[in-house]
Amino acid sequence: GSGSAANVAANMFRSFKNLRFLLLVEIGGGIPRPDHDIRLGDVVVGRTMIQHELGREDSGDGLEDTGDPYMPPRDIRTTLSAIKVRAEMGQNALHGLHDQLEKRGLVNNEYLDGNRLEDHLFKEDYDHLDETQECDKCDIAQRVQRTSRQSADPQIHYGIIASGPQVIKNAKVRDDIGNRHQALCVETEATGLIHKFPFLAICGICTYADSHNNDRWQKYAAMAAATYAIDFLRSCQSVEN
Repeated sequence: GSGSAANVAANMFRSFKNLRFLLLVEIGGGIPRPDHDIRLGDVVVGRTMIQHELGREDSGDGLEDTGDPYMPPRDIRTTLSAIKVRAEMGQNALHGLHDQLEKRGLVNNEYLDGNRLEDHLFKEDYDHLDETQECDKCDIAQRVQRTSRQSADPQIHYGIIASGPQVIKNAKVRDDIGNRHQALCVETEATGLIHKFPFLAICGICTYADSHNNDRWQKYAAMAAATYAIDFLRSCQSVEN
């Protein structure tokens, strides 16, 4: 949780005197929005972090903001701008991820192959039916209709990540956070770092933060986030040179 992340950060800055910033590479819940077609396996990069706290998560009441928004330091933002420019020129950090998996013989692993994992976004008011199973009994007619993507590669989204102490598993609460802050993602690790350490959050999307939560996308989402983190570090060196 956020406490352990803060402890690790404190120990790292204590041990490595020249450490400039941290990368928080993690998984979280996506907040699909009309202007951001976020899907499972995508990556959200936190250009801004906000903190929230929930009163009654089951009802959606008591959503509170805690603290001021956080932006990563200038050197991180400069590197992000350089990566975005490259992406506009067709050099997506996650381009060809499926091909890379195939070369490494990992496409037969259903947890690492996004093409073999099902991505269902259900309507906000349709709750999961059977907690003992995944979505086998859920009504597929209640899914949000989305057009197929031309590429199987995960997409990268830059924007606001909302951090709080509770794991969100309620679509109404998720959308409330999204509408209130224009947030693209919710997670629980960054709260202990905000305004205490310089960092960048890189979040692989493994759920839609609703009642249909399961862990099937966790490994793929973590891999996509780690792939972006590697590209960020390489780009950081390039910008400095």
